[in-house]
Amino acid sequence: MSGRPICDPEIEEFYATLFPWQTMSAEEYAARHSHHIGVFSIDREKFSNAQLDEWIMQLGSILRSADMARKCRRKYLSPVECADIENFPGGFD
Repeated sequence: MSGRPICDPEIEEFYATLFPWQTMSAEEYAARHSHHIGVFSIDREKFSNAQLDEWIMQLGSILRSADMARKCRRKYLSPVECADIENFPGGFD
């Protein structure tokens, strides 16, 4: 997304502490948490930290594709964990 508005520094700081972008890939985070995320629009803003910005952009791409989220699960989770998520009541993907 080009031309994204710049994220407010305080909000960026909040997201930088909310997400484990320095210790976990966006793929693994999506594998473990995508079924809890119904709406994701954080990637509409541009972050001053280029690594955080890239991580958020990757996460947004994965969250918008149920197929990509399932591929991430198969890569990072056990078959039992995958089944638990697929049977999660009210899951989003």
